[in-house]
Amino acid sequence: MRYTILIVIGIFIANPVFSQEDSSTQEINPTENEDSVRGNWGLSFTYFSDHFINDFSQFSNVLGEHNTNLMNELTLTHNWGLAATYKKYQVGLNYGNGSVKNNEYDSLNLSFNSNVLRLDLGYKLIDRKRVIVMPVFSLKMNRYKLINSEKDEDVSIEEYLVNRDLDIRFNQLTGFIGLNAAIKINGRYLKIPIKYWTLGMYAGYHFKLNKYPFINSSGNNLKSEQQIKINSLNFGLKLTLYII
Repeated sequence: MRYTILIVIGIFIANPVFSQEDSSTQEINPTENEDSVRGNWGLSFTYFSDHFINDFSQFSNVLGEHNTNLMNELTLTHNWGLAATYKKYQVGLNYGNGSVKNNEYDSLNLSFNSNVLRLDLGYKLIDRKRVIVMPVFSLKMNRYKLINSEKDEDVSIEEYLVNRDLDIRFNQLTGFIGLNAAIKINGRYLKIPIKYWTLGMYAGYHFKLNKYPFINSSGNNLKSEQQIKINSLNFGLKLTLYII
């Protein structure tokens, strides 16, 4: 074992020396070097639909089943983002939203929407002429907003104070580990100045990072021991334009 360690250390020490000797015998073209550095970087624009299943049933005793049933119907967000690539590494920042409504319940309008801020870290494991396969790790800040309001636009102040509008926000931090696979298509088919574009999908494991959601109203932090149950399967369809 001791000799193995010495051999490994020797390889690391010798490698820069031999590299330096090789480089001294070659002429360096500054223009080629700059082009090579630029070629290592890339920028892309992405749209994707994110599909998931959440369960807010534990809040039914507090919010009522009419609200939690609506909240469980939100299973899709539309997302847009930018990503920077260096060699095979990719970092992306995305924003998404989705909403569902119910205007048929009693005298109330029910509205539930989601805003998502997402950080993606990926590595192009396979990058061929027609195919890209990339493992991805993501951090997602999910912000949900539930609103109940009177159907009538004009209500008396006395009635409003008795039946106040409901406005509650839920904040849940989640993580994702999965695989993104896509096919490459040459940019000339879109007739716009891009390098190429890809069409594909991703799927993987979705998990919570905080057990209980952070809940607040417009002016207060609200305490609760109820949880949002999250299905572990998360998948989506993805379109990416590689600009440079």
